[in-house]
Parts: sequence; structure tokens; C-alpha cells
Amino acid sequence: MQAWPVGLAKRDAVAIAKTGSGKTAGFMLPGLLHIREHRTTRQYGDAPLVLVVAPTRELACQIEEESNKYCKPCGVRVKCVYGGVPRGDQIRGCREGTDILIATPGRLLDFEGYQQVSLKLVSYVPTITPMLSLTSLTPSLPRSIHLLLTGVPIELHDP
Repeated sequence: MQAWPVGLAKRDAVAIAKTGSGKTAGFMLPGLLHIREHRTTRQYGDAPLVLVVAPTRELACQIEEESNKYCKPCGVRVKCVYGGVPRGDQIRGCREGTDILIATPGRLLDFEGYQQVSLKLVSYVPTITPMLSLTSLTPSLPRSIHLLLTGVPIELHDP
């Protein structure tokens, strides 16, 4: 709650807190405001405006579950794509359109490479600290995501 004024002012912040304390809301609230400012109409097949990259499918699913608690009542569409499961439902979800896309690096690269998801409208990317720890394990993934987004007019926001 203490970070909300900072987020609403569109300033960067670093948040460290226990599970269940509202970290997801802390970095998604500015994303919701961004969508409200930039999504003037909704159509089938809309490309996402917000991209959240999570290092594991467990974290991606947790972010999706928590985000839907306050995004659905606002009419904001959230989709999650991650590896280790069949792609069909995830592809259909992306084709239907979304406002927020939550993805693991590998599945994001896979979907973007095969044109299953468009990142052309992404303009808000909150950074999630655990992604920093991936650098030592899989140095190509964060760099690949950065290269994937090169040329996209995005603002990176730290929670």
C-alpha cells in the first residue's frame, strides 16, 4: 500500500515483501492505469499493451491468478503463456486478444517467433526482480527478450 502513491506518480520503486502482501498489485496497478490511458477501444485479437515476463511457469501462473482478481472486474483481459503444456489453449487465448500478457521467456520467444503473439503495441513492461537471477543460469534468455523488444517504444518500470 505504501508503494501506490509512487506507482500512481509513475515513479520507479523497489518492493521487497512477504508472500501475500500485494507485490503483484504493486506492479500491476500502474499497468492497469496504463491500459486505461492507452486502450481506447477493445477488439477481438487486440495485441497486449502490458508484458510481464516471469522466470518460471509457477510464478507466471501465480501472477495471472492474482492479477485476475482485480483485472477481471475492471474488464481487463489477462493471458498467460508458459512452457511445459500444450500450446493450443494459449494460442487461442492470444488470438482472442489481451490487454496484459504474462509469459515465461522461452514460450514468449517461441510464440513471437511463430507469430502467435504480437508485441507491436506493448508499451509497459514492469521488471520483476527474479528475472535478474536468471542471468547466471540462462544468460541468453534475458538478452533474447531484450532483443525481441528492441524497437518497441516501451518504458521499463521497476516495481
